[in-house]
Amino acid sequence: GTSLIYGGSVGLVAALITVIKQSLPMSDVLSTMWIGARSMFGAILILIFAWTIGSVIGDMKTGAYLSSLVQGNINPQWLPVILFLLSG
Repeated sequence: GTSLIYGGSVGLVAALITVIKQSLPMSDVLSTMWIGARSMFGAILILIFAWTIGSVIGDMKTGAYLSSLVQGNINPQWLPVILFLLSG
């Protein structure tokens, strides 16, 4: 998560530097930034929800619970197929 924030910030600063050098009107720059932020809003929400549910799953030890249910009941050769189907 931190790398996404740093990468986005560096990208924004680099883009702003190039725009300022072109001496474009600030109203055009701000309206374009707003349009870009609105188009990214859905992706940002998905990331926030994914991080949240990842934390909850980690706190509840869901992985350990599921592995205890599967242990000895599924042939290890079928795990790649099952994981592929679940992720799909």
